[in-house]
Amino acid sequence: GKNFLQKEFTSFNATRGIYLKDASNEGLSARYADGVLTVTVPKIVEKKNVTKVAID
Repeated sequence: GKNFLQKEFTSFNATRGIYLKDASNEGLSARYADGVLTVTVPKIVEKKNVTKVAID
């Protein structure tokens, strides 16, 4: 004649990794708001060697 209450909770960790070939570590930022994770990853800007030649 007794009543029993049973509650179950599950919890887990999830990870995901991706490789970003042209990503820079500088300026990297992440924001979590309203259940949405926004990650901003700046792209590496390569400066090409420029040679200036004087024309007479």
